[in-house]
Amino acid sequence: LRTGLANATKETHNLWEENKDLQGRFVNDLNEISRIQQAIAQLEREHRQDQLQHARHSMTEMQRRASQLYSVLTTKREEIVKKLNDGTNFVALLQNQLISERLFDWKNRQKLAQVGVPFDNRDVMLDEIQMEFEFLAEQNWQLHMFASWTLDLLTRGPQVNDSHAHSTASNLTTLADQLTKLLFMLISQSFVVSVQPEPVLKTQHKFVTEASESFGEKVRLLIGDKLGIRQHLVNTNVTVKIIAEEEAKLLSATQMNHKDM
Repeated sequence: LRTGLANATKETHNLWEENKDLQGRFVNDLNEISRIQQAIAQLEREHRQDQLQHARHSMTEMQRRASQLYSVLTTKREEIVKKLNDGTNFVALLQNQLISERLFDWKNRQKLAQVGVPFDNRDVMLDEIQMEFEFLAEQNWQLHMFASWTLDLLTRGPQVNDSHAHSTASNLTTLADQLTKLLFMLISQSFVVSVQPEPVLKTQHKFVTEASESFGEKVRLLIGDKLGIRQHLVNTNVTVKIIAEEEAKLLSATQMNHKDM
């Protein structure tokens, strides 16, 4: 899956370059057609029949070439949408595997360590998980970038009235939205308590803590480097709030909406 995602991102980049080049050539052809049309109109006004036939022939050839080029461009748009869809699926699968399996297993072993079960490679495992978080964040960002750029290219380009252009724009918007949601989930799950405080006693439904006690926990944002904010997290104050078990489960399952989180 990891290799598949990396390849999908690379191929999407190549397809973006091809789409950009083809659309540039198509725009140039349309401009040339417009120039020839103006020339034909001028020749007709001046009744220069000797040059009209040649100009009309040039117009026909240019229209044929532009039509063929647009057909190729349409195919390349379909290809980049398909490749973006493949990449998005890879991101979703890898992200689910990373969060639901690897990170969940790490957190579970961390809990067991609080009651005495050895967890000697805790930091090494978290470092490896962080590398996967960073990889996913980078791939997601690139795919989202190519989707947005292609959509912008499509909307800024010549507005050819066909259903294909509209469906392509709709598909690109959907894919960009899906990638945004996946990235949001990745970021929210990347905030990890790397060192848990001592277990808090719960007596008669009240947590017993000392007001002056320091919890001694450490938190870690696994994709801080990729977000460009790691340097701003040094000596950052983190507010700790003890919440009910059900609310914690909702947060863990990412069932709460973005606003609540």
